[in-house]
Amino acid sequence: MGQTFLLSVALESRDQTEVIEVTGRAISKFATGNSPAVHFNAEDLVSLPAINRDLKDIVRVDPCIYIDESRYDAIQCGGGNPRFNSLTLDGARMDDNFGFNGNGYPTVRVPFSYDSIDQVSIELAPFDVKYGSFTSCNINAVTKFGGNEVHGGVSFDYTNDSMQGDSIEGEDIAQGDFSEKRFCFNVGFLIISDTLFAFVSY
Repeated sequence: MGQTFLLSVALESRDQTEVIEVTGRAISKFATGNSPAVHFNAEDLVSLPAINRDLKDIVRVDPCIYIDESRYDAIQCGGGNPRFNSLTLDGARMDDNFGFNGNGYPTVRVPFSYDSIDQVSIELAPFDVKYGSFTSCNINAVTKFGGNEVHGGVSFDYTNDSMQGDSIEGEDIAQGDFSEKRFCFNVGFLIISDTLFAFVSY
């Protein structure tokens, strides 16, 4: 202790060292960074079944996510209470600050159009300084954007009480009379070529 220790080291030239190159590819959507996470791109959002045109139809693919249909389709991440989730759109928080909704959204339904979403990621309790004020999971949606070419889409869906069953195992259930129509459209376009773009969704 407190004395100089002399150490002789012989260095080899780089030509004599062995170089091993390792390449790999992702084998699953379920990635590991600073927390368990899953990511869905635009192709996933189009190809996966979205019966209700809702993010819940997509995020339920993650084995860490449970959609509790007995509680207004509440999103439970890793068994956590849905009120402990965080929902962000392009990084901007859209949380239910007053805790009125028990479904993990700030509104009864998804607060933005399903057709306006380009990517979705779910991170369970990420250790990251850019997140805060939640303890369960962060669901981040990234919106689509315009480009030099005009692109978009339209959709329509319809349902009513006659399209649903009225009994389960011989027991009659009251569905009530209802009819629901949904019209959706989205378009991305340019305002100034290579400079300014716009995207509209309804």
